[in-house]
Amino acid sequence: MKKSLKATLLSTLALPGAGHYFLKKRKVAYVLMGLSLAMLLAIFFRLVNLINSLVVDISTGKLALNVSDISE
Repeated sequence: MKKSLKATLLSTLALPGAGHYFLKKRKVAYVLMGLSLAMLLAIFFRLVNLINSLVVDISTGKLALNVSDISE
């Protein structure tokens, strides 16, 4: 298997930047890995905040406990 194919598969399936790291382009790899991990953390914390607000709304009675109300 060619190095470029391995690098592409690593970046696609494992973590963006992993292919650059494999090709010994360390600076670009660290930037890509850092950006992708920061974006994943931002998405995770945003989802946690949304879930917490839904739980509070359900427990205080503002929101009924059925799927159609929650999905809105």
